[in-house]
Amino acid sequence: MLRNKQFAKAVVLVNRYDGIDLPDDTCRILIFDGRPYSESLIDLYQESCRPHSEATLMRTVRTIEQGMGRSVRGEKDYSVIIIVGADITRLVRDRDSRRFLSPQMSTKIEIGLEMLAWRARRSTTGRPLQTPSMG
Repeated sequence: MLRNKQFAKAVVLVNRYDGIDLPDDTCRILIFDGRPYSESLIDLYQESCRPHSEATLMRTVRTIEQGMGRSVRGEKDYSVIIIVGADITRLVRDRDSRRFLSPQMSTKIEIGLEMLAWRARRSTTGRPLQTPSMG
């Protein structure tokens, strides 16, 4: 379906994106709504026994990064990634969680957080601010 470009304007994937590439114009906006959940019995059991363990955190963070990488497979690909939901937002904002991300993804998230802070300052002052420096 995706490979033949036979799709409507929107495609929804629910917690299943292993092996799926969304290159070029196939995906320019990617939305994550909530923290990914495990499906295998072993992962579900481990999470129930050790919900706050480092192994569970690492698996969840890496699943999120893998999903985010679906829309930027080549050097010319680009997309906007929107994260919705308190659970996944807390996870991505937490520095301790981000240590399991690749350096590139961690930097992208830092840039996004800087842009949010810049936007928040702008909306509280009511006047335009200088563009944040990304250097």
